[in-house]
Amino acid sequence: MVTAIPKAPSRPWPVWVSFAVPCSAVFLPVYFQGALPAGMARNREHEEDAGDSLWWKYQQLEFAAATDLARNIPLLREAWKAFEEDVEAQRVVTEKEAVALNQAGNANDF
Repeated sequence: MVTAIPKAPSRPWPVWVSFAVPCSAVFLPVYFQGALPAGMARNREHEEDAGDSLWWKYQQLEFAAATDLARNIPLLREAWKAFEEDVEAQRVVTEKEAVALNQAGNANDF
């Protein structure tokens, strides 16, 4: 988990979380307000019932990548680029909306 202390405490404060080792996964912004999606909240209690667990899906990807790290990690990093750019664009928009709601007195809406 990686986070930076916010310059303005009234702004949304993401904590960047990865569900696997950084070389085979991405970091996602998670906020301490609201509920996590079910797939992010579930851990791997049992392999047979971990179907929607984000952690378990990343674990499987990591196992597959480990079969040939020199070949697979660069492929994964390239494949993640567009997704990471989309997450960052959505994060910026979402945080701007949250600041606007907060300034309008609707802090409970974000």
